[in-house]
Amino acid sequence: MGNQNYSFSIKQIVKVDWPNALFFSCVSFLVGICIFTFLDWGGLRNIFIGIFFFIAITCFLFFKNKSLILLFFVILSFSIGVWVIEIEKNKLEEATDSKWTSGSFLITELPERKNDYQKIVGCFQEENESLQTFECHKKTLIFGASSDVFEFGDVLRVKCQMTSPENKYPKFNYVRYLAKDDIYQICSRPSFFEKSSVFSDLENIELKLKRIDLYKLKVFGFIYNVREKLEQQIKKNFREPGAAYLAGLLLGGEDRLPEDVSEDFRRTGTTHTVAVSGYNITIIAAFLMWLGIMIGFWRQKAFWLATIGIIFFIFMIGAPSSAVRAAVMGILILWAVKNGKLANSWRAIVFAAFLMVIFSPFILVYDAGFQLSFLATLSLVFLYTPLANKFGITNDFLEIKSILLMTIVAQLGVLGLIIYTFESVSLLSLLANLIILPLIPVIMLGGFLVIALSFFVPFLAGFLAMPVQMLLDLEIWAVSVLAQFRWASVEFSNLSIWWLVGYYIFFIGLILKYRKQ
Repeated sequence: MGNQNYSFSIKQIVKVDWPNALFFSCVSFLVGICIFTFLDWGGLRNIFIGIFFFIAITCFLFFKNKSLILLFFVILSFSIGVWVIEIEKNKLEEATDSKWTSGSFLITELPERKNDYQKIVGCFQEENESLQTFECHKKTLIFGASSDVFEFGDVLRVKCQMTSPENKYPKFNYVRYLAKDDIYQICSRPSFFEKSSVFSDLENIELKLKRIDLYKLKVFGFIYNVREKLEQQIKKNFREPGAAYLAGLLLGGEDRLPEDVSEDFRRTGTTHTVAVSGYNITIIAAFLMWLGIMIGFWRQKAFWLATIGIIFFIFMIGAPSSAVRAAVMGILILWAVKNGKLANSWRAIVFAAFLMVIFSPFILVYDAGFQLSFLATLSLVFLYTPLANKFGITNDFLEIKSILLMTIVAQLGVLGLIIYTFESVSLLSLLANLIILPLIPVIMLGGFLVIALSFFVPFLAGFLAMPVQMLLDLEIWAVSVLAQFRWASVEFSNLSIWWLVGYYIFFIGLILKYRKQ
C-alpha cells in the first residue's frame, strides 16, 4: 500500500504544470529579493521558517493537491531569494577601514574614460600580503586622470587611501550600486609609481592569480586586442565626431563622444544609440542571420550563428552589464519575432531577469539600466503586437512605421522610471529617434564593410567611407539641431515614490486593456 501511495505521489509531481511552476517560482524569487533588499531578515527569520515548514508538511500530507505543490515551490523560491540578498548585504558589513596603503593593482576591466577622469576597476594586493593571495572576487575602484593611459591587463604599483564607498544622494545608493559589480572598496587619491603588463610578466602574475582568472585574462586580452585594431581602423577612415559615434554604434560606449555632442544626445533621448542597446543587438543579429542564410544555412542554424556572433561581440566590448542585458533581451526579442511568439514570450523575459539577478542580486533595485531594459522589453512584448494590429502595421520590422511604434511602446514602458530616477525627460525623443534610427542599420553595415575592407583593400575602404561619413555627420547634425530647442528636455524635482507607483498602475491598466482586445 505504501508503494502505491508513493507511485501516485510521483505521478502528481509529473502532472504539475511545470511552465507555470517555473514562472511563479522566478517571480517569487525576484519578489523575495526586492522586498528584503529593504527589510531586515533577522527580525522575521523565525516567522518565515515557520511558514516554510508548515507549507512543506502540508504538501507532504496532501500530496495530491497540485496547488499546494506549486505553493511549496513558490515559498521555497521566495526563501532562496531572501537568502541570496542577505548574503550580498552581509558582504557590505565587512567595511574597509580608511587607511593609506600601497601595493599592486591589476586592471581586469576596460577603463571607462570620461571627460575629466576615468574609472579603473581591478584587483588590489597590499605589499605585505603573500603572493598567493591575489584574489579577484572582490574588486577595487580607482579614479584616475583622463590624460593617463591605462589598458586592460596593466599591473600598477600604486599608493592610495583605501576607503569604503559612501552614499551621498538620498535617491541613489552608491554603495550597493557598486556592490552589484563586486566592487567593495575605493582606492582614493592614488599615486602611480610604475606600470607593467600582465601579458609580458606571466611568470610573476601566475603566482598571484588563480588559474581560472589567468585564463580569463588571456581570453579577454585576445578579444580586446581585436577590438583595439578595429577601433584604430575606424579612427583611420573617419573623422571626428563621426568616428566616435561609429565606434559607439559598433563597439559600444558613449564615452568617446565630446561632451557637447554627448549632451545633445542626452537632451534628445538618443543616447541609447551609442550605447549597446537591444536595438543595436537586433541589427547585428539580423545581419548575421541574413549572412548565414546567404551562405546556405537553414534559418535555425543561422539563428545560432547570430547568437554566437552576438556573444563574441559582447565579450569584445568588455561584457559590461548593460551590454549583457541588451544581448539577452535582444536575442529573446529576435527569437520571439522569428518564431511569431513575440506576444507570448513574457515568461522567457522573466526567466532571463531571474538568471541575471541570481548572479548579481543588487541589480534588481539599484541598477537603472537593468530596470529600463527589462521594462522596455516587457512593454514591447505586451503592447507592440496588439497596437501593430490595431494600426495595421504588419511585416514592417525595422521600417519607418514599425520603428515609430516600437519607440513609442518602449518609451511608455520606461517613461515613469526615467522621470523618477533622472528627474528629466526628452520631449523630442520620438522625433529624434524617428529621424536617426532608420539610418543606423545602413551606417552600421557600411562602417563594418569599411573596417573589413581596410585590412585588405584600403583604397576601396576609403572610397566607401565617404558616404558613411556623410550619414554620420547628418545624424549628429540632426541631433544637435533638435537639442537646441529649449523645450527639448523638461526637468522635474522632488517627485514622490507615489508618482512611480501611480504611473505603473496606469501602465498595467493599459496592458490589460489592449491584451484583452
